[in-house]
Amino acid sequence: MLNGIVDRWRLSSVLTEMGSFVRRSEARSLGLKRVYEEYISTISLENTAVSIETAGFLSALMEKVKPRSAVDLGSGFSSYVLRDCARRRGLDTQIWSVDDEAKWLERTKEFLLNKSVSTDGVITWDEFKRTATPKSMDFIFYDLGIWKTRFQELRTAASFLAEGGWLVLDDTHRPGYLPLIREVFSGRHRYSLHALTEDKYTRFAYLIH
Repeated sequence: MLNGIVDRWRLSSVLTEMGSFVRRSEARSLGLKRVYEEYISTISLENTAVSIETAGFLSALMEKVKPRSAVDLGSGFSSYVLRDCARRRGLDTQIWSVDDEAKWLERTKEFLLNKSVSTDGVITWDEFKRTATPKSMDFIFYDLGIWKTRFQELRTAASFLAEGGWLVLDDTHRPGYLPLIREVFSGRHRYSLHALTEDKYTRFAYLIH
């Protein structure tokens, strides 16, 4: 918890007007709540979907940094969050939603269609790895697959992050995950988002910049 509080203070050096940003993150969580409740009642369990706290943070961060390219590695509600943000704010962001399970990817696509947001760039992880250019993604949300897959594919996911880009990793409460993150991203600035994204299941996210 202390690291999360310290890192919230450290974040103020890269996310200017931190107080305003935190309020915007909380407001986006509230703004997404209705669609989120529909999602966790029809598509996924709440304790496996991205938390509403992290969803709000993602939306606020994307609004602030206005990436040219964005990908959620591990499709689901986050796919809606990125596309909804781009639509609302008129961002010219090319977005990919990626999953290692084709059937789950189809469920994501159906949900996006139901919510009248773009389904461009909804592709499998294998296809993304074949076609995406290394260091080309300005904004990445990493929540891919089962835990074995997520650990194994972290370095590959990291290879797509552009210089100066932003990467949010979900579920970093998981034992053994943070040491791997620190190893893979040893040359990047790393911030615990514990104070900003912890949910009732004690899950929280981590930011790389």
